[in-house]
Amino acid sequence: MHRGRRVFAGGVPVHRRVRPCAGHDGQRRGLRQNHRRRRGGHSRQIQSLMRELSLNVLDIAENSVAANAACIRIEVLEDTAAKTLTIGIYDNGCGMTDEQIEKVLDPFYTTRTTRKVGLGVPLFRLAAEQTGGSLAVTSKVGIGTNVRAVFHTDSVDCAPLGDMASTLCTLITMHPDRQFLYRQRVDAREFALDTAELAAVLDGVPFSDPAVAQWLRAYLQEHMESLYKGENDEND
Repeated sequence: MHRGRRVFAGGVPVHRRVRPCAGHDGQRRGLRQNHRRRRGGHSRQIQSLMRELSLNVLDIAENSVAANAACIRIEVLEDTAAKTLTIGIYDNGCGMTDEQIEKVLDPFYTTRTTRKVGLGVPLFRLAAEQTGGSLAVTSKVGIGTNVRAVFHTDSVDCAPLGDMASTLCTLITMHPDRQFLYRQRVDAREFALDTAELAAVLDGVPFSDPAVAQWLRAYLQEHMESLYKGENDEND
């Protein structure tokens, strides 16, 4: 699978940044400023179920973990001129047959024992289709699964992206034995992270260490928010 290259925007050593960041309150801020929660009967029904797209990403990535994926790649790509947001979750897990793919798209089917319906992929598809977009699932047994959704951000039914920093931090700290490749792009601005490279720099200090986890969340939040600074300056 493709390995991310850019892990740190600056050259500051990790040991100097593994500390609580001043002013970071750890609250969910909703990183995408223009992905505001919309009003309207049907829109509210959808948002009450899925709340934020980042939570759908978390759910689908957890499915990848359950499929024994060693490497999970997450991409969040926004084109403000085309008014599209493309979110992809790609893994090298056990994969699925065509019949299993059909079942995954059925909200009343799940392999989980903790609930009787599987809402992750069906709601993700519904969220995309409500904006005039689409969702595609491709998979091969023994190879892996790709989930890719396209949203039209100018639609009144486009749900907010939400807190991707918290989503990614949760995945990394809960599954330190998996490699996560993350890439987020807004037009020409891009942030990428590879947990395999990050783990090597940490030299044995676990992601679950409180200081590392707190630094990681702040680091992700800072760089994800910076992707929108240029756009916000243009709108001022």
